[in-house]
Amino acid sequence: MQLDVIDILRCPASHAESFLVATIDDAVDGTIRSGRLGCPICDARYEINAGALLMDAEAPPAGSLEPADDGAVTKVAALLDLADPGGTILLSGGACALARPLSALMDIGIIMLNPPAKIEGWGRATPLYTSKLALASGTLRGAWVDESSARAIADVVTATRAGGRIVAPATLPVPRLVRELVRDDAVWVGVRQADGGTPVTLRRAASPRT
Repeated sequence: MQLDVIDILRCPASHAESFLVATIDDAVDGTIRSGRLGCPICDARYEINAGALLMDAEAPPAGSLEPADDGAVTKVAALLDLADPGGTILLSGGACALARPLSALMDIGIIMLNPPAKIEGWGRATPLYTSKLALASGTLRGAWVDESSARAIADVVTATRAGGRIVAPATLPVPRLVRELVRDDAVWVGVRQADGGTPVTLRRAASPRT
């Protein structure tokens, strides 16, 4: 996993939002190969094994994903509005096949949510295995969610910053705070709207007495 991802990860346990503290056993060039993350509130420990963060699920056996062609990579970059470098995006399930070519194409951090195969050479990507996505609010630049992670869509919306793009299966309802931009038979593309906040009643100030 990438060192810079630690800042946006949160403990998935049911308590007040908490950052995680890293204990690193082996790291090379900003990539943690082994170690653990700990929660200072509930004392939970999450293992980092072969570069993957295991929150509450095991990584799958070694295998391979179908390679992504150049057209698919270009399409994802366009739909997520990745014209400029920087920030972090999330890819889930089978979409994780795009992580390596995307990280080679541009300087961007990638969180891979429950990738279905454990393979080496992900570039600037962090495999995350968890049943509950827990990221700091507004820290993702964008996200591509597939059917395998559809139940995490509410947490994805919370983690995506205002103006960030979200791509999800066409069968999934567009969540609150997401404005649909376009769709086809397979997916819809939306943009994360800013929170409306709590309405405030304004009162006219009393005129000063003379």
